Amino acid sequence: MIQRIQSLYLLAAATLMILFAFMPAAEVLAPDNQLFEIRMSGTYQILPESPVLTGYVWWPMLILLAAIIMLYLAAIFLYKKRSVQMRLCILTMLLLIGLTGYMIYYIIGAFRALHAAEHSYKLIIILPFIALILTGLAFRAIRRDEELIRSVDRIR
Repeated sequence: MIQRIQSLYLLAAATLMILFAFMPAAEVLAPDNQLFEIRMSGTYQILPESPVLTGYVWWPMLILLAAIIMLYLAAIFLYKKRSVQMRLCILTMLLLIGLTGYMIYYIIGAFRALHAAEHSYKLIIILPFIALILTGLAFRAIRRDEELIRSVDRIR
């Protein structure tokens, strides 16, 4: 299961998306010198004692992120059903593209709502793109295995 390269790609992509769920994607400096962090779980005002949730939680984004992580785990454990695994990879790639678009919309909306004087993106913002590349590599490896199995069946 984990010995196959596609399983490693899928596991790495799932790990990246779990990290993405908990790390801040951007920081915003409001005109009144208040610092805000934009995470997938909401907008937080950074105070000396602890961060405070100021914006509401974006449930659709969290649900989409949880679905992507569950699809990765399902694809890892369905290693004997390569055609299903390929379909799950395609579905996951489509959901990752949707998540990326929704995330950009969410961050730009937060910048506007906070009347950002300055904003900066964190390096964590590229994790969905890396996960998309890893999922594509896993899909290619699964397809290669499927073609190898079919060619061996043809010889018999």
